[in-house]
Amino acid sequence: MTPCPNQISAFEKVVRCFAEKPAENVTTLVLSTTFDSLGEVYSLYNLYSWEMGFGIWYEKRFGVG
Repeated sequence: MTPCPNQISAFEKVVRCFAEKPAENVTTLVLSTTFDSLGEVYSLYNLYSWEMGFGIWYEKRFGVG
């Protein structure tokens, strides 16, 4: 998927919303959110997990199966 230059990423939306309303939660996950990259997904869910008090991890596996 090629990123759209005029579109704000999901991660950037979260950070901007928190900057405007810092007393609220940093992240709010929404069903059907689309991402431009796996890195963006990881960043958003890592921030969410930190806020909710649990951890995540990412593992790349090649040649499994």
